[in-house]
Amino acid sequence: MGDVAHECILDLRPLKETSGISAEDVAKRLIDYGFHAPTLSFPVPGALMAEPTESEPLVELDRFCDAMLASLKRQKYWAPVGRVDNVYGDRNLFCSCVPVTAFDQG
Repeated sequence: MGDVAHECILDLRPLKETSGISAEDVAKRLIDYGFHAPTLSFPVPGALMAEPTESEPLVELDRFCDAMLASLKRQKYWAPVGRVDNVYGDRNLFCSCVPVTAFDQG
């Protein structure tokens, strides 16, 4: 077997220009359907680095295409958490970690 990629770069700038749908919108949609969170704005702003690629089985590539085409209404993955508004989340960050003082300093 030759070299295979494990990612694919999608330049979504033309989509944003013609439809108003951003790379972030596409990324959140993929997450809704159970795909690994894609990398946004890499290697350029407005691009999305996503999986799967040719190293995945055909059934997974078909599932990826179905998620992008919105044909999975009955089989949609419902995330166990709600989406956080990005600006709100950035401005209201809180840590849910155990405080350092809880660790034994022995």
